[in-house]
Amino acid sequence: MKSFIKNNGFYLLGIIILLLIWEIVSLLYKNDIVFPGLEQIGKGLKEIIINIRTYKVLGSTIVRLLISLSISVFLAVVFASLARKFGWFKQIITPLFGIFKSTPVASFIIIILVIVGHERSSIVISLLVMFPIIYEGFYNAFNSVSKEIKDEIKTISNFNFEIAKSIYIPLSMPHITTTLLQSISLGLKSLVMAELLTMPRYSIGSELLTLKNNLEMNKIMAWTLILILISIVFEIVLNSIKKRTELIY
Repeated sequence: MKSFIKNNGFYLLGIIILLLIWEIVSLLYKNDIVFPGLEQIGKGLKEIIINIRTYKVLGSTIVRLLISLSISVFLAVVFASLARKFGWFKQIITPLFGIFKSTPVASFIIIILVIVGHERSSIVISLLVMFPIIYEGFYNAFNSVSKEIKDEIKTISNFNFEIAKSIYIPLSMPHITTTLLQSISLGLKSLVMAELLTMPRYSIGSELLTLKNNLEMNKIMAWTLILILISIVFEIVLNSIKKRTELIY
């Protein structure tokens, strides 16, 4: 316990300062509906945690995120492998990724909502947000493999999907996990935003909109804390994988 406090003392101090600032502003604002205090947020969090529906909502949103992430990773490996092997392919897809990055998420939501409907659109939108980032991460990771290893691979086979899966991905795992850390956080934000506008059944976004309409700001803040916790859990898992792969390779 002492070592934990010693290693994370300033981090914990930062959290305490933020909580104090929030509570002071809440006291000055004097309106729990608009700016709830920590006690009200705590009550809202308790009500959310004991509600069985909460776990259906959480599970549905996390499943959507994992589906988007899985498809994004698969497509990123395929596209990065092709771009690594064929220069012309990279030149063709570069403008496409430029469009993905520069198009506002709100525009994506409206376009995809019309095309695929409200139940699946949040998955597609999150995928389109994460895919370009993951693709670039995989492509740069593949290029970071040392020249000596690349020369050895050339004596065995030309660059292909099997070589990428068996050699390049394991050697590039530290870079890849860093990319996934960046993309998951952004993917979760875009997913919840898409859910809020497309209103699929059992989703955090639709819960937030309902709470907003009911002026339950304390529960909105509680859900925000839950979303932060989800991001932290993903970060811990991926950092653990990153440390293990750095030790191996």
